[in-house]
Amino acid sequence: MVKEIRVYVEGGGPPGNTDVHIRLRRGFKSFVQKDASLGDQVKSKISFISCGGRGDAFNDFQRARRSNPDCIIILLVDSECPVEHSNPWLHLEKYDRWDISGLEDVQCQLMVQNMEAWIAADVKALETFYGTTNFKSEYFSLIKSVEALSKRTLDVNLRAATRRTDKGKYHKTRHAPDIIALLDPSVVRNKASYCNRFFKTLADIAL
Repeated sequence: MVKEIRVYVEGGGPPGNTDVHIRLRRGFKSFVQKDASLGDQVKSKISFISCGGRGDAFNDFQRARRSNPDCIIILLVDSECPVEHSNPWLHLEKYDRWDISGLEDVQCQLMVQNMEAWIAADVKALETFYGTTNFKSEYFSLIKSVEALSKRTLDVNLRAATRRTDKGKYHKTRHAPDIIALLDPSVVRNKASYCNRFFKTLADIAL
């Protein structure tokens, strides 16, 4: 039997942004539910907890790990920059100066270089959300690996591609949770190796 899986996610803004946190949790849940490689047991057992800042996400993850020994506890945060280490905890230890002692490799999952990389990977999802009128798909349609794009490049390109659409230019808290719900896992996994690693980890949990 698959244990309960809790994924503590960076994002959603301050704690007072209740609606944003709810939509972000639902967005990630919807995204995962569409992956064909995951069994029904995993999909029914997984939940996402939107934590706000990355430091808050790590602290919430640590508290959950100590207080819920019967659950599988996972941290999902932005890498913020290119990843040089094969073990993602070593990346976070260097970047954030976090104490990673006693933590398992699979408990650390990264969005490289940030969440917007996963969003930029799926042009069709962006077109569904923003509409094809005035959306500039050429900013993303030829990209093979979104993880090579810096945070600044992703932000500039997303805003430039969407600024003339009816919904207006990309906004992290207003738009991202709903776009994530539209993403096709197979498309994002193909363009983001750490997204692929995340789904493979979830699939391995059921074995």
